[in-house]
Parts: sequence; structure tokens; C-alpha cells
Amino acid sequence: MTELVAIGKSTGLYCYGLGGIGKSFNILQTLQDKGYKYQLLNTRLAAPGFAKTLEKQKKGLYVIEDT
Repeated sequence: MTELVAIGKSTGLYCYGLGGIGKSFNILQTLQDKGYKYQLLNTRLAAPGFAKTLEKQKKGLYVIEDT
């Protein structure tokens, strides 16, 4: 699923589960192994900041974790 999002065949992926089981690790590892450029946004993300990020770069691959 991660790669389908990265190549634009899917608009997003919502991954959830218990903490510490490797969700973020596996997604980030897949993106790195395949050479996809992405922007990691984490717990410090607020709505205004995310809106500004999207305003600056409308097209992109964003990994949003622990929000």
C-alpha cells in the first residue's frame, strides 16, 4: 500500500495499531528503499502549520505520524 500511495495510485493510507510494532518504521523504510522523496510531519503538527506546508508545496508525499 505504501508504494501505491507513493506512485499516485492511491490518495492516502491510514495505518493504526499498538505503539512500537513498526508502523512508521516500515512505511519510512519502504519509501527510503525505493528512493521516494517525502516529508515527515509528526506530533508537533498543528492545522495552521499543515495548511502552510500544503500551500507551499501542493504536490508531495507526506508522512504524518503520531498526531
